[in-house]
Parts: sequence; C-alpha cells; structure tokens
Amino acid sequence: MRAVVYTGPSAYRVTDVPPPVPGPAEVRIRVERVGVCGTDLHVHHASIPVGSPVIPGHEIVGVVDLVGAGVTTVRVGDRVVVNPNITCGVCDVCRRRPSMQCRRIRGLGVGEDGGLAEQVVAPEGNVFPVGDLPPDLAAFAEPVACVLHGVERLDPGVGDSAVVFGAGPSAAIMVAVLRARGVGPITVAAPEGAKLRAMGRYGATGFVALDRSDPDLADSALIAASSDRGFDLAIDVTGVAGVMALALRHVGAGGTVMPYGVADPGAVVGVRPYDLFLRDLTIVGSFAQTTSMPAAIAFLRSGAFDPRPLVTHEFPLEDWARAIDAVENDRTVHKAVIVMEAA
Repeated sequence: MRAVVYTGPSAYRVTDVPPPVPGPAEVRIRVERVGVCGTDLHVHHASIPVGSPVIPGHEIVGVVDLVGAGVTTVRVGDRVVVNPNITCGVCDVCRRRPSMQCRRIRGLGVGEDGGLAEQVVAPEGNVFPVGDLPPDLAAFAEPVACVLHGVERLDPGVGDSAVVFGAGPSAAIMVAVLRARGVGPITVAAPEGAKLRAMGRYGATGFVALDRSDPDLADSALIAASSDRGFDLAIDVTGVAGVMALALRHVGAGGTVMPYGVADPGAVVGVRPYDLFLRDLTIVGSFAQTTSMPAAIAFLRSGAFDPRPLVTHEFPLEDWARAIDAVENDRTVHKAVIVMEAA
C-alpha cells in the first residue's frame, strides 16, 4: 500500500509499505480522508516525540475492510472514525478516570502508524461507526472531540462572555461549541482577513484584529469589546506566548483562561500570583481527548455546526509535500485534507 513514512525531522517519502494486518480486537480501515493539523507539523519537524519510522495522520475517516478475532462492535463495510489516543485502561491514572495522562498513552500518527496511508489498524475500542454521516463531515470528528473536551474543562455558564484568540479550524470549532452551550457574546481576535471574518458563520458576534508582530496593539479594542469589564472566558487557540499574555490581561474578575493552542515547549508567559489571587482567576489546560468521540459524532450529526466550508485545500496522498508546505506557509489555507484517490 502507499503511505507517507517519516524517518526523521522533515525526512519522509511517499512509498510502498506492506499493508497492516489487524490482530485480536483490532480493526483495519481503508482510509478515505485525513485532516491535516498543527500536530502534523510537529511530527514533520519532530518538535514532539515521534516514532521512527512512523506514518503520520490522526484525523481519520474510512471504511472497515478487515477485522481481527473477537471484534464485535464494527463490521466490514462500516464507515468509521478513529480516536487516535490509545489508553492502557489499567494504570493508576486510567483506573481513576480515562485521560491523556495515561502512563502508557499511545498515539496513532505520532508514536505509532497513523492514517496517511491507504490502510490503518486501530484497536476496536478506538473505532466508532458513523453510519450515513458523509466522509467529508465525519473527517472533523477528532478535532471536534478535542474541542468538546476543552469546553467540558471550561464548564461555561449560559450567557458567559468569551474571547477566542485565533481563527483557524480549531478556533471555528471552539466558537461553534461555545455558542451551542449558550455562551455569548463571543468575540474572536485574530489577524485581519477572510479567516477572521468567517468566524461570524460559526457564532462570533465581535471581531478584533490582531497584529501578528505586536499582539499588544489589540489591547484597546479588547477593552472596548468587553465594555472594560474583561471576558468571563479567554481562550487562546494560537499557542503564541504573546497572545496568551493578552488572554490573561483581558479575562475579567472571576473568569477562566484556557491555553488551548499548542505552544512552543520553551515559551514562557509571565503571571503575577497576586493578580490571580486578587482577581479570583482560574487557568485550565486541555490536552486532546480520550472519551469525546461519541459526543463529537452526535454534534456533527445534529446539524448545529457544518465545518466543511473550512476546507480550502484538498490534496491526494502523493502530494504530501505540497500539502505540508501549504499548511505551514500558505496563509490562504484554512483547513487542508488528504483525500485518498482510491476512495
């Protein structure tokens, strides 16, 4: 089968590899579509721990074409999505509550072979049938699941005000999920352009233009947007330290700040403990998800949110070089997807 195989930082080839064979309680999937996201850039640059060799790709939708012994929850021919985060279920963390903090966490597309291949194998418990949900919609299940987990961690109240920093696909999903939870008004702060303006389609009611080189220039506009009271929720989806500092400045008393975007491991943001104390602030992290895929499928099926207009670029597997370059360097890219030619 054809696959993208990485052997080191920025070192990859599109090549033929043996098709995977499912073991007991495993499922093989003929891949139809794979979304490309920031994690794939981290794999590309090996800026996070990755397997070697490894096939990337974790936003997977496809059709089951072979099942291992003992599989009972999916059948050959089922269209499915994949939760790429595999927990052990037996460590002390998993016994308390399944989470990404599992001591033996495994990740398809990062530490183990993922979906940028004609076929991929996953544990039965990580594979979820989507019925007649079309593949271009089902391909968003994994990023939607991550946002749903983040919003669950935020635990927003109806009528809370929010500012979302960023206008990429995850920011759009964040706005849509917050709106569905009754949050509002929702302000989006991001560089001026089509992506920022598109956020109104997903529920944003206010817009603040950010300067990439100097986020602090947005201070006065953010003060005006919150009527000088600060926001109940301030969510950074960019992972940029300077933007996270903005979020901390513009959350209101008693509010919650979430660093949702993946920051550089060496990035540092200054926080005065006295300020957290005086303003009664909460900082909440959110790292991917392990249990939110069923809720994501239901959310996509509900019709409350259609993410498909976010897709601006589609590439065949053989054009992975163009795809990864576009995601990293082409600012017209909103969401890129790999579409398998055989599908």
